[in-house]
Amino acid sequence: MADQPSQEPVLHLLVGDAEELDTAPVGGGRGIPTKEQVKEKMKAFLKPVEVPASAIRPHMEELLKVVGTVFAQADQQPGLALDEIELSVDINAKGQVRILGSGAEVGSTGSIKLKFKRVP
Repeated sequence: MADQPSQEPVLHLLVGDAEELDTAPVGGGRGIPTKEQVKEKMKAFLKPVEVPASAIRPHMEELLKVVGTVFAQADQQPGLALDEIELSVDINAKGQVRILGSGAEVGSTGSIKLKFKRVP
């Protein structure tokens, strides 16, 4: 009996590309879209993609190194105690991981929130 190859884990994302979003006006009378029109627009905008774990792993490893560095630098500051870091990150269809800032743009991504706490 032959061994079955282990299947690589994947992350299932719904991603949308802002450039592909149809900007034609949708309105329910006064230019305000109805709930159904918004749902249909989002269905057309968001597409399911499978991103293999191997594509995400190196980017997450880099992010974890950065978080570790931030904790280490905080330890060197007198009078400063950093116990927790909370980041919102996005993962695009290529597996790239980016920290979301206030100027985040909608693109081909799915976002998640990560909370890192010190172990007592």
